[in-house]
Amino acid sequence: MTVQSGFSFKEQARYFEKKLNLPTNSYLDVLGEEHDYFFMVAGANRNEVLVAFRQAVDDAIQRGETLEGFRKQFDEIVAKTGWQYNGGRNWRTRIIYDTNVYAAYNRGRLQQHLDLADVMPYWEYQHNDNAHPRPFHVQLDGTIRPANDPFWRYYYPIKAYGCHCTVIAHDEDDLKAMGRTVSPPVEIEFEDKLVGVRSGNPRSVNLPKGYDVGFAPYNFDNLKSGRLDSVDKVLMQKMVTADPLFASKAVNDLLVQPEIMALHARAFQDWARKVSVATKADLPAIEDVKLLGVLPEAIIDKLTAEGIPPNSAVIAIERKGLLHSLRELKESANIAVPLSFWEKLPAYLQEPKAILLQRKEQFENPDKNLNTLLFIYDAPQGKKIAVKLEYKFNLKDRLTKKNQKYHLNSVTTGSLFKDTTGMRKYEVLWGEL
Repeated sequence: MTVQSGFSFKEQARYFEKKLNLPTNSYLDVLGEEHDYFFMVAGANRNEVLVAFRQAVDDAIQRGETLEGFRKQFDEIVAKTGWQYNGGRNWRTRIIYDTNVYAAYNRGRLQQHLDLADVMPYWEYQHNDNAHPRPFHVQLDGTIRPANDPFWRYYYPIKAYGCHCTVIAHDEDDLKAMGRTVSPPVEIEFEDKLVGVRSGNPRSVNLPKGYDVGFAPYNFDNLKSGRLDSVDKVLMQKMVTADPLFASKAVNDLLVQPEIMALHARAFQDWARKVSVATKADLPAIEDVKLLGVLPEAIIDKLTAEGIPPNSAVIAIERKGLLHSLRELKESANIAVPLSFWEKLPAYLQEPKAILLQRKEQFENPDKNLNTLLFIYDAPQGKKIAVKLEYKFNLKDRLTKKNQKYHLNSVTTGSLFKDTTGMRKYEVLWGEL
């Protein structure tokens, strides 16, 4: 009993409906798993342009709009918005149409196939011809491997722009009826590709053979268990090196949506609780850095006007920073911020009463300190959280997967206070004491 279906179906539509609009400057702004969360059109960094394209792609998925029909909508969007794009019109429209429609189709099929893997345990790779077939995809045509073979994490379509490849699921009876058997194991080979040449930031990326940059192997465990474990990375890691104002707007546009903020807050709460109860031997297995949120646009503007523009909008916390704060809780309960506050830190960073600037010159040892933002909170007892600007973090590069140093904004300490007298010497950037 081979599973087949029409081109549009509920899993495909549901996958696309759950995506969030994300303005971007480059196709490298959204990579791999991030495509499961965000709808983007490379270079569409204005909301009106993105909303219009979202509707056009939705028409293609929900109502079976053809490529020619999509091209008419594309022309109307460009004429109405004045959007300027790179590449020829026919090439660009095909890339947008194919990437979104076929990606949604195959992602919906993957969900179906995973749900039926117990009864349809064999998957067959099918190459569908297009104008520029990839030799390696042609080579994979007809490959039949068990559904639990790691091969499918690497090569369940699509893994390249313009790819029309699909997968068909079979059971034992299907294989016997077709006179087919399971194919030999496929070796996963990698190759280097150069990206960022046009932007002036060329670097080499190691990818599985047959991939285009921007695609990544599937994590089937995440597909089965939900997206909680990686939501903070998906929301913010791509914004680490983005223009601060752009990153602030993009992330805040997502975090104002209750379902997204709930996922993000729960992921951080789980991490904070793990850190709080972990033994010394267990700590290395817990993620070292969590991305919390972004500096507000108003704060970025103020800091820029003050001559200290932030390198990044992203706010993060290290495992050791949270441990230090929890240690203070045990040693100085009268001034330490309680664990219940730390667990809800992503939400609290969104709604401070005031944000103050403590310049490094105002510290006792200026040479050993950084410009610092103080996030101030009320009741039941006053709380302040220190966010160090331009703090060095080690994070994995999203493309090369190698550790690199990034200057982010780090939550380092927190304390309780009874009055604000001692803080009035600092400049109020936002809100009031």
